[in-house]
Amino acid sequence: MNFTIQTPNPRLQFRNSLTRRTRTDGIVIHHYAANVSVQTVHNWHLGNSWAGIGYNFVVDKDGTIWNGRGMEFVGAHAANNNAGTIGIAVQGDYHNVSRTMPDVQFNALVWLIRHVRERYGNIWIRGHRELMATACPGQHFPMEELQRLQFRGDNGGETPVPGEEIPAAAFRVDTQSSPLNVRANPGTSAAVLGTIPRDTLVTATRRSGDWLYVTGGSLTGWASTQFLTKMTQEVGDMTEDRVRELIEEVAWAILSGDGTTPSGWAEGEFAKAIAAGLTDGTRPRGFASRQETAIIAYRAMKAAKRKS
Repeated sequence: MNFTIQTPNPRLQFRNSLTRRTRTDGIVIHHYAANVSVQTVHNWHLGNSWAGIGYNFVVDKDGTIWNGRGMEFVGAHAANNNAGTIGIAVQGDYHNVSRTMPDVQFNALVWLIRHVRERYGNIWIRGHRELMATACPGQHFPMEELQRLQFRGDNGGETPVPGEEIPAAAFRVDTQSSPLNVRANPGTSAAVLGTIPRDTLVTATRRSGDWLYVTGGSLTGWASTQFLTKMTQEVGDMTEDRVRELIEEVAWAILSGDGTTPSGWAEGEFAKAIAAGLTDGTRPRGFASRQETAIIAYRAMKAAKRKS
């Protein structure tokens, strides 16, 4: 699926020269809250004594993508967040009027975000309301769907998820140091939706070759099996040799000191718990008995009372 970025005709005339960004951290999504043209929005913003339209790009309901301030320039769309962001606005009101976004507009928006990320890498995507006290881009804006960066199909639904369904299974992120990339589709050329820290547990529900469709926290997408270790297996499916291998793996982990440090995702909070006197810091990955759990809970209650 392919779109192009159009230049308004007549060209938008800005009141003064625009400033080039020196960094690009993220993309902020907006809606017009009206069914008007890019030229109308430009005139509105000129009326605010701005240089002109504050958005870098806008997407009409028919899928037309318009240049606003353009790819490289500082926008005027999210106070205190303009210097390092690209502002994209969609035509329409997704708070009080429209409950669904036309497929062609949605797909154009997905294409545009992918296009921006090809240049600036895996930058974040947020709605205007996540940065400021506003309803923009509206209560009915499909933000969760947009975060997946998958095109909708011609039938009005989302593009079918590739691969085949598998029984849900738990996996541990097993990267060496950096977090795991989660992608929109199986394959290293697909857009990166976000990352999951090392040692995090994820759930896989589909498989496509050497890729698994996983969910970790609020993030869902495709991850390479190269960096995932299965955590569950039916005992009936294990051979005697495999059971012996698992015992050896656990024994080696204990002897090599693998259990003497907390998992990467727990390091910060575990350090705070030690500092607060809730635990002595030993056996961070060990199981706690009922008496140990009760003592930790009692210490936490005492600490809370001291603060109050």
